[in-house]
Amino acid sequence: LEPGGPGADPVGAEATSRNVAQIARAQAAGALPAHFPPAVLLGLVQHIAATWTEVNPEFPCALPDAEQRYAYVADAVRKLIT
Repeated sequence: LEPGGPGADPVGAEATSRNVAQIARAQAAGALPAHFPPAVLLGLVQHIAATWTEVNPEFPCALPDAEQRYAYVADAVRKLIT
Protein backbone atom coordinates (compact mmCIF):
# COMPACT_ATOMS: atom_id res chain seq x y z
CA LEU A 1 0.00 0.00 0.00
CA GLU A 2 2.94 2.35 0.37
CA PRO A 3 4.08 3.95 -2.91
CA GLY A 4 7.70 4.59 -3.71
CA GLY A 5 9.07 1.11 -3.18
CA PRO A 6 10.52 -1.21 -5.79
CA GLY A 7 8.93 -0.57 -9.14
CA ALA A 8 8.26 3.11 -8.48
CA ASP A 9 8.32 5.25 -11.60
CA PRO A 10 11.93 6.49 -11.87
CA VAL A 11 10.94 9.67 -13.72
CA GLY A 12 8.35 10.52 -11.07
CA ALA A 13 10.78 9.68 -8.28
CA GLU A 14 13.41 11.96 -9.82
CA ALA A 15 10.92 14.82 -10.18
CA THR A 16 9.81 14.37 -6.58
CA SER A 17 13.42 14.39 -5.39
CA ARG A 18 14.05 17.63 -7.29
CA ASN A 19 10.93 19.25 -5.82
CA VAL A 20 11.87 18.17 -2.30
CA ALA A 21 15.38 19.59 -2.80
CA GLN A 22 13.94 22.90 -4.06
CA ILE A 23 11.68 23.13 -1.03
CA ALA A 24 14.63 22.38 1.25
CA ARG A 25 16.64 25.18 -0.37
CA ALA A 26 13.71 27.59 -0.01
CA GLN A 27 13.36 26.64 3.65
CA ALA A 28 17.09 27.09 4.26
CA ALA A 29 16.88 30.53 2.64
CA GLY A 30 13.92 31.48 4.83
CA ALA A 31 11.52 31.74 1.87
CA LEU A 32 9.35 28.92 3.22
CA PRO A 33 8.69 27.98 6.84
CA ALA A 34 10.46 24.90 8.14
CA HIS A 35 7.75 23.64 10.49
CA PHE A 36 7.30 20.63 8.16
CA PRO A 37 10.11 18.63 6.54
CA PRO A 38 10.38 19.34 2.79
CA ALA A 39 8.87 16.02 1.67
CA VAL A 40 5.94 16.41 4.08
CA LEU A 41 5.27 19.96 2.88
CA LEU A 42 5.29 18.79 -0.75
CA GLY A 43 2.90 15.95 0.05
CA LEU A 44 0.53 18.22 1.95
CA VAL A 45 0.41 20.77 -0.86
CA GLN A 46 -0.14 18.07 -3.48
CA HIS A 47 -2.94 16.47 -1.52
CA ILE A 48 -4.64 19.75 -0.73
CA ALA A 49 -4.53 20.61 -4.44
CA ALA A 50 -6.05 17.22 -5.32
CA THR A 51 -8.82 17.40 -2.71
CA TRP A 52 -11.62 18.02 -5.17
CA THR A 53 -10.54 15.40 -7.70
CA GLU A 54 -9.00 12.56 -5.74
CA VAL A 55 -11.31 11.99 -2.79
CA ASN A 56 -14.21 10.63 -4.79
CA PRO A 57 -15.95 11.68 -7.98
CA GLU A 58 -19.02 12.92 -6.10
CA PHE A 59 -17.14 15.16 -3.67
CA PRO A 60 -17.22 18.30 -5.88
CA CYS A 61 -21.03 18.25 -5.53
CA ALA A 62 -20.47 19.55 -1.99
CA LEU A 63 -19.03 22.75 -3.47
CA PRO A 64 -19.92 22.86 -7.18
CA ASP A 65 -18.37 26.27 -7.96
CA ALA A 66 -14.91 25.48 -9.38
CA GLU A 67 -13.61 29.01 -8.77
CA GLN A 68 -14.62 28.83 -5.13
CA ARG A 69 -12.92 25.42 -4.77
CA TYR A 70 -9.77 26.90 -6.30
CA ALA A 71 -9.91 29.84 -3.89
CA TYR A 72 -10.20 27.52 -0.88
CA VAL A 73 -7.28 25.40 -2.08
CA ALA A 74 -5.13 28.48 -2.67
CA ASP A 75 -6.05 29.84 0.77
CA ALA A 76 -5.24 26.53 2.48
CA VAL A 77 -1.84 26.29 0.80
CA ARG A 78 -1.09 29.93 1.59
CA LYS A 79 -1.86 29.28 5.27
CA LEU A 80 0.28 26.15 5.21
CA ILE A 81 3.36 27.95 3.90
CA THR A 82 3.19 31.08 6.05
